[in-house]
Order: sequence, then C-alpha cells, then structure tokens
Amino acid sequence: MATVSIKYRGTRTLDDALAGYVVYLRDDATGTYFDFSDGTFKAFGLLVTPTASYTEDAVHSGLWSLDVTTIPLTYTGTLDFLTHQTHNNGGFVDQRSTRIYLGVPLIDLSLSETYLTTNTGGVDNLRVLHESGDPVDGATIRVYNLADYGASPDRWVGVTTTGDDGRWLSIVPVSPGATYVIHVFKTLYYGPTSVEISV
Repeated sequence: MATVSIKYRGTRTLDDALAGYVVYLRDDATGTYFDFSDGTFKAFGLLVTPTASYTEDAVHSGLWSLDVTTIPLTYTGTLDFLTHQTHNNGGFVDQRSTRIYLGVPLIDLSLSETYLTTNTGGVDNLRVLHESGDPVDGATIRVYNLADYGASPDRWVGVTTTGDDGRWLSIVPVSPGATYVIHVFKTLYYGPTSVEISV
C-alpha cells in the first residue's frame, strides 16, 4: 500500500476558480483506473466514482492539490508508475506519469513543470551522437537525482530512449532547483556516459 499526495499547479483564471480541477488516476502496470468509491483499481467502464476534485491552496493561488491515501499500487519489484490525468470544465488539461519508488513519488508533483529534453542547456545539447558523428538510435537515457547516482542504480526518476536522429523520444519531468545525472547507454554500441544538469 502506498500513500501518495498529488498536486497540480494550474493556471489561475476565473473559469478555473469556478470549475476547479478533477483527476483520474491510472495504474500504468495494469492499465486500470482508481475507483474513489471503494479504493480499488478497475477497468474504466466499471468505475463508480472515477474522479476526485482538487482544491485550491488558500495561500498559493493556482496550486490545486489532492491527497490520496492507501492507494493499492501494483508493483513490479520496487517500481511503478502512477498516471494522473487532470481535467477542468473545458475538458482534458494535462497528463503526467510519476515514478513511484517504494511507495514514494521521486519528484515533487507540485513543482513538476520543469522538464529535461534533448534541448536542455541549448539546442540539441543532449542529443546522443556516436563518436563517428552518427546519431544513436535506441539509446536508453535514465535520469537520476545526483545523490542517488552510483549509490542506488535502480532509483532513477525518469527514463526515455532516442529515435533514429539521436533525439529524446519523450520529455522527463523533474523538480526545479535540483541537480540530476543523465546516464546514457546502448549495449555493445554506446557508453555508458553521464552528464550533470542543474535545473
């Protein structure tokens, strides 16, 4: 069982203030959704209460939060991902997947508007190129908190791969104000190499 607090920093507008935000929770390991009526994950069509409402922080306008306790996550070893889909009265707003490690989110969900991409630090700064200059297709990119790198190799906060142009296929959300290690490898072809990035 895990205790997870989910926060979403929305754009503070009059419509948002009137409508608020709601959230769907999906367990990525099974593809099922959380039913807030009984605290279990189910197929979407079987949900009785599929959403819960965020409330806006009384002090910090635009910070909407939802505390969800005793969520029965399905683990694969020590890993899992929880996807939270945010909607307001205009429909879909945002979707994020957060890595859960031993029941704890590895990034601060209330501050996760910062992302690492191929272009972090400059255009194509983190593009993966072989020493020959050719782009590396299918390289694995793992992002670690600096303090965890080396000491806890399975405690990465996000992962992506490269396309045939050597660019990241997806962004990796991180918490601002921290330093991360980007670890890149392709078995028998490239690396491993690493670089530190502060955001």
